[in-house]
Amino acid sequence: NTLKIYKILLKWLNDEKHVFTRAKILQLLPIFINSIPRDQLSHSDDLATIITTKLFIECRQTYWPQIKSLWIKLWLKTNFSLITPGFVDGLISLMRHRKRELREIAFDFLKICTFFPQRKMNIIDFIIFKQNDDKDDKKSNNNKEEETVQELILYTITKHKFYNIRISAAKVFHGLISSLEFKQFNNKSIVDIVALMNESELIRASKDYKFEKEVFFEHDEYFPNKNNINDEEEKKNDNDFVSNHTDSTSKYDASRIFKEIESETQLHIWDSQNAAWIPLKKALQTQRKRKIVTKSMMISKKFGGLDPAEILMYQSIENHCNDKWELSMPHDLLMVILLYSQGYKFEKNDEIIYFPGGIFSDSLTGSIKDILEDKMNKNNYKYLCKAYRGGGPVRVPFNHVFGNKIAVIDIDGFKTMYDRYDKLKYGDVLKVLKLKVVEEEVYSKKKKRNIRKMKLMMVCKQMMDTKWRPKGKKGNYEWLADYKQVSGGDWTGYGRVEIMWDANIFVQAKWKRIDT
Repeated sequence: NTLKIYKILLKWLNDEKHVFTRAKILQLLPIFINSIPRDQLSHSDDLATIITTKLFIECRQTYWPQIKSLWIKLWLKTNFSLITPGFVDGLISLMRHRKRELREIAFDFLKICTFFPQRKMNIIDFIIFKQNDDKDDKKSNNNKEEETVQELILYTITKHKFYNIRISAAKVFHGLISSLEFKQFNNKSIVDIVALMNESELIRASKDYKFEKEVFFEHDEYFPNKNNINDEEEKKNDNDFVSNHTDSTSKYDASRIFKEIESETQLHIWDSQNAAWIPLKKALQTQRKRKIVTKSMMISKKFGGLDPAEILMYQSIENHCNDKWELSMPHDLLMVILLYSQGYKFEKNDEIIYFPGGIFSDSLTGSIKDILEDKMNKNNYKYLCKAYRGGGPVRVPFNHVFGNKIAVIDIDGFKTMYDRYDKLKYGDVLKVLKLKVVEEEVYSKKKKRNIRKMKLMMVCKQMMDTKWRPKGKKGNYEWLADYKQVSGGDWTGYGRVEIMWDANIFVQAKWKRIDT
């Protein structure tokens, strides 16, 4: 009798449009859902479809909280498929609805779904769902940015004009990567997706998600028996880890969600022999095999912007032209050639540390805004640099600009000179915090007298995580902490490392997209 009455109520809820009749049915249905065993609760997909396609659209706004509560209770009880025909289209239409309240309700439901990692395959099926758009339909052409659910969520987080809607979508995204442990989203790595988003909004969404999750599981309306919340039911949910998609393409997409892909932005180190930025992992495999020993601790005004290893190229070209063709190459011409290939290390928006007023001025951290030709000295270029701490951009010559990260490429030489930093290893990356030029007198055998030479002192800190690129000054987001590759357990790295620049031991590094 209970099941018969339940089916009659569902029929009335679908057909009857009388407001007060529907209101009473909405009050009765949660009682039936709680009392009927899960295996006997039929037509749950039909009720879910009615909720998304009819009730939210046809009922007044005052009834929306009651409908939302029924919706959540039904999913908690039955775990109905989120890609049920009719329901999935209704849910996506709510996520795109012009009314803000309905959009928030839709994203709030998805957020609650992420609270249950044991039902991850049901959620993944919905996340990878793609509507069958007609190519000839003009509307589908206008919504190219929102063809899939992942694109719709990403579009809402980054481009929606209302703050509350962006936060609601960001909480769903946070649940996917923290609770369900997604390794990629929209065919991109998580770090590349995070780089597109607003930092403060994502941090706010992270805190709200954790708080709302705790409150939800303490809610008497959804969990009257807190001692055994879904324990017996979830043990029976063996099919929750099987995709409900029937086509092979969707099943393949579902399996790729947990496959980690490399970020498009990775740390690169400067290779002077190839005059190019090489990905850190690839470069470290070959860097051990080739070493160029030079007087590498000095910096020279004559060879502005070149490392001692690069100066060897200058000298080899000069000697080769003199020996083979008896041609003396002018210094200015050689510097134009080498600076074009070697000195032009940085591009627009690269992070750097530089001397804004000469090498004896205080160093500043900032970014490259542009590369400009020096109007006074033709065939000579300068960087237009802007400090993070404020102030206008300034023109800085190549040899006064340095990468704000360096990598250790000769660990034996490093430990010989700096034995107090014994935990640093080959390939470790240091972030440069401050530069200072130190002047000292050295004896010149060629000139047979003491001459002044400059050395570059650096104050750095160890980067424990070279996989994720921080966005802004606050560093990585809270939910990426689980992905950090911290070596040595609780070891947090050296907070202050004082070194002298040595081109035999260190090489400059920067963040760079792998496809540029």
